Amino acid sequence: MIKNYYLALLVFSGAFSHGQVTDLIISEYVEGSSNNKYIEVFNGTGSSVNLTDYQLNVFSNGASSPTQSVTLIGILANNTTIVYSNSSTSIYGGATTDNAAIIFNGNDALALYKLSTASYVDIFGVIG
Repeated sequence: MIKNYYLALLVFSGAFSHGQVTDLIISEYVEGSSNNKYIEVFNGTGSSVNLTDYQLNVFSNGASSPTQSVTLIGILANNTTIVYSNSSTSIYGGATTDNAAIIFNGNDALALYKLSTASYVDIFGVIG
C-alpha cells in the first residue's frame, strides 16, 4: 500500500506582529509519492532579492554536510514566492522551476543558505 504524505507551511504577508522578515524563508514543503516534491520560497523582506546569493542544500539521511547544493538564479520580488520542483513532478498545476536539489525524502534536511553571509537563513528538518 502506497501512502502519500503532504506537509504545508503557510506564511501570510503582513501577519507578523514583529515587522517584516529579514530574509527569505521556506514557506512551503511538499513531499508526495515518487518524485512529487516541491519547495516554495517566500520573500517578505520589503525589497527584491537577487537569488544568486542563495543555495538550496539537501542533507540526505542525517548527513552533516550537504549531499546536494544548487545555487538559485533570478530576482524574487517582495511579497512573492517561487516554487522549486523535482523535474519529474506531476501533481502541482502551477508554475515551477526545476531544481536538482529537490530530491529529498522524510529523513533529509533542506536548508536555504545565503552565500554572502555564509549562513543558513532557513532550515527544514535537522542537519546531522
